[in-house]
Amino acid sequence: MKKKYIKATISCHFVLICSLCLAFPAYAHSGRTDSSGGHHDYNNVSGLGDYHYHHGCPPHLHPDGVCPYGASNTETTISTPTPTPPPSPTISITNVPQQLNVGDNAGLNYTIENATDYGATVTSADETIVRVNSDQTLSAVGSGITNITISGSGVSKTFQIQVNSVPVAQLSISDVPNELQLGNTVQLHATILPENATDKTITWTSSDPSVLKISKNGKIKAKSTGTASVICQAKNGVTTEATIQVFEIFPEKIRLNKKSLALKCGETSKIKASILPKNANNKQISMEIEDDTIAEITDNTVHALKEGSTALVLTACNGLTKEIPITVYHIPVESLAIDDSQMSYLMADHVIDKDSTIFLNAIVTPSDATYPDVTWKSNRPEIVEVKNNQFIIHSTGKVTLTAYGHDSCIKEISLKIIDKDAVLGIATLCLGGGGLGTAGALYANKRNSKTD
Repeated sequence: MKKKYIKATISCHFVLICSLCLAFPAYAHSGRTDSSGGHHDYNNVSGLGDYHYHHGCPPHLHPDGVCPYGASNTETTISTPTPTPPPSPTISITNVPQQLNVGDNAGLNYTIENATDYGATVTSADETIVRVNSDQTLSAVGSGITNITISGSGVSKTFQIQVNSVPVAQLSISDVPNELQLGNTVQLHATILPENATDKTITWTSSDPSVLKISKNGKIKAKSTGTASVICQAKNGVTTEATIQVFEIFPEKIRLNKKSLALKCGETSKIKASILPKNANNKQISMEIEDDTIAEITDNTVHALKEGSTALVLTACNGLTKEIPITVYHIPVESLAIDDSQMSYLMADHVIDKDSTIFLNAIVTPSDATYPDVTWKSNRPEIVEVKNNQFIIHSTGKVTLTAYGHDSCIKEISLKIIDKDAVLGIATLCLGGGGLGTAGALYANKRNSKTD
């Protein structure tokens, strides 16, 4: 911290009473006059300034060297003496800092003797070398030579300061791992000696950026397996380096949520697989089914296509494999039954009119059979045609309709198609209009019994 002292030296003189004329005692006052008959009045008690005359008269001045009181008597001209000036101000400095290092700070101890005021300033000829702070301390900010000037009370004093730069002498790198796993990152730190080195700028480089990539602030990332060095260099050429080996952790095991798969045709199952150890670098797993006609896999999901056996093969990046057996099965159809409850038979022997509609339904057992679909076929399409499992009657005659289910299950039904109107007309002619007779009554009874 700077110290500043300002000392004001002021000579104090008492006003002297002129004693040249004893005839004017009323104007005399204590004090000594000089050879000119006047004296100093530094406190300006008379209001005439710091010097005036008496010589038996009231305090007065001698304009142009002429006494206004002496002009009426002797016309004597009295010369004005030269006042004795006060001591001049001087500046003294007790701790002149001749040399500093960049980054140093220094205070000033100076004194202004015989100061005429209390103001003082400190200035630097080059603020890029030495900066003067608000408290008048000095900060060395750049290497070179500059002048520092102290000014006050009309005087100044200048001294010279040389500012030296402090070079980097040694570098070291901390937090350096001997090994670094592929893909990992780490932040390096540099220690610079001496601590007060002027320029602490450093640069980071890698001997092989394809193995180790390093940022401008010393953060490294392992890019590929191998060995590389990181180099830290100061601006003055001082360097240090460290060697790091990049390694990779390979998969050792494939862990699965399934040991085997047994799927019904049409079912799906999600496969969850992971690589061990957990810190393995490459955790990618490829999945493939040996026989993709039996099952297929998309988005880690197995889709069962048809009955059979195959396997799901999982492969890690390093060739490690694991298989899951897959069995695809179906629930077979055990039997078929034909439901004809909606049919309108004319007679007991499955006789229907050609203008009626055939309603047949195949019932599959068990109800959860994998393949419940049934296909109908006609042995005489010219009489009854099957189209999209719908029955179309074309003519009269006997026809067999067969239901084909999965697992070789078959069920059939025989129908007799007649022209009801033609049959009734023939019967009427044969009986001569006297009624249906025995045959007609039988037909009517059978028809009515099936119609109810």
